[in-house]
Amino acid sequence: MANRPKKLLVVAHSLSSGGAERFASTLLCHLSRERFSPELCLIKPNVTYPVPTDVKVSSLDKQHPWDLPRSILRLRHLIEAARPDVILSTITYASQITGTALTGCACRPRWIGRYGNNPSLEKTGLARLANDSWSKRSHRRMDLVVANSKGLAAGLEDYYPHLRGRVRTLYSPVDFSRIERLSREPAALTNDGRSPVILSVGRLIRQKRLDLLIECFSRVQARHAARLWICGEGPERSALERAIVQRDVRESVNLLGFQDNPFSVMRQASFFVLTSDFEGLPNALIEAQGLGLPAVSTRCPYGPDEIIEDGKTGLLTQAGDVDEITESIQSLLSAPAALKRMSNEAQRLARARFALDTVLQQWEEALLA
Repeated sequence: MANRPKKLLVVAHSLSSGGAERFASTLLCHLSRERFSPELCLIKPNVTYPVPTDVKVSSLDKQHPWDLPRSILRLRHLIEAARPDVILSTITYASQITGTALTGCACRPRWIGRYGNNPSLEKTGLARLANDSWSKRSHRRMDLVVANSKGLAAGLEDYYPHLRGRVRTLYSPVDFSRIERLSREPAALTNDGRSPVILSVGRLIRQKRLDLLIECFSRVQARHAARLWICGEGPERSALERAIVQRDVRESVNLLGFQDNPFSVMRQASFFVLTSDFEGLPNALIEAQGLGLPAVSTRCPYGPDEIIEDGKTGLLTQAGDVDEITESIQSLLSAPAALKRMSNEAQRLARARFALDTVLQQWEEALLA
């Protein structure tokens, strides 16, 4: 049995609407079946991203905070029944639940915990203290800690000094062939061609600072005819709808909601904008660059400066700086020749840096170690 595929259990929050979720889907779709026999456990049973038919899917069915003890117990029982060789938890909360489930577990698989966001900025106050305490207990059991960007890896070691020397950077593999194919399907909204489209894709949460993007766009409209499309859903929708009314941009801003296929929308855009206060390595930005979209992005911690080459594939700005972001958007709208050059370079560099084959091989080696 020495040559049998390794049994891999992937523990994810869900498989819908997020970078960590898309990462899990891509990994499960493309891992070598000669080397791995994968299984998926979801904390919440939400699935919109592809899952291969040969992957068994289990759910902890956590719907409310009081479900947590039951969910941990369910995961412990699953681990004991499946007896995986290796566990991969894809996001902080999944790692916290996994670490607790492994306490007192009858088997002890190798465990890789992946971080995809900046832990120092995710929560505040008592919630942050509790979250940090839970994470630190989990770290003691992790065999490998993975960050999805070099900046996040360094940030993790600064924020959690006990992790120094234990964090490895592994980018998320991106299936550009699939993205290219999906980009040619019918879109939820069609550009009439009369005005350039500025696009942003991401959850409607405070971290993404889409309120700031709407403010910047309202200033841009004073000088340039353009449209702003925002793909995503989340708790900030009502606040963003009010901001659109207050800024008097209802005729030119569309909140498109969550899109199963955002790539057909991306195909119609002139460039991409990301205004986040913090990130890990924004998948939507990589995907947009891979489709040839130049980008204006905040140089937030972490990730955009590992994706964009400033002045070559896009423009980096100070996080939260409305004037600088507005000026950068206006400069791209005013320079079609520069946009074309950036488009070609963005596609070339993104597809080289985050190519599925290269990054997937690195992940397989980490899982087999």
